[in-house]
Amino acid sequence: MASFACRLVLILGTALADLAKEAPLSTSGVSGRRFSGEVLRDTPELRFEGRQSDLKVLVNSSCERWIVVTSIFQPSAATRKLGELTRQGWCYVVVADKNGPEEWHGVEGVIYLTVERQRELHFHIMDHLPWRHFGRKNVGFLFAIANGAKVIYDTDDDNRLKEARIPILGEDQVFWPDDSKSEASPGLLNPYPSFR
Repeated sequence: MASFACRLVLILGTALADLAKEAPLSTSGVSGRRFSGEVLRDTPELRFEGRQSDLKVLVNSSCERWIVVTSIFQPSAATRKLGELTRQGWCYVVVADKNGPEEWHGVEGVIYLTVERQRELHFHIMDHLPWRHFGRKNVGFLFAIANGAKVIYDTDDDNRLKEARIPILGEDQVFWPDDSKSEASPGLLNPYPSFR
């Protein structure tokens, strides 16, 4: 089985603060309790014997840095600004959904994965991802990895960059979280306790 090395670059900017001003934040998706390990539900086991990985078919390692976005809206100033980063060697994929536009014009260098293009990809996960759901972003991650991604910048269509660059942990002057307080096993890091 192929292994893909990919770092997910998470950058939280002023967009979260701006979002909080516009609409109250909801915590309905979190419990606030520590992880207990208690099994809440079971899912059926997925078996893929005899199926060729779609990643083997799609690999084109010409681009190592990818921007991945989902959107149900027409391009915005924020998404057009991300398109400018394709001049700096970034590749840019936007994952559509059924309730979004069929075409996405006016954004430099973007690969727009329409509903039809997503169906043509035949990723195994496609059978399990609901439409009209933010989980569709996984299609963008797989697409980027299949096309050579080593770094993925995961952002939203309403997040604006302060400057026309994306700092990368380990390459740029970016702060590393203090993992000395972490109780996690090696290879797993919850960064949130490190930020005050």
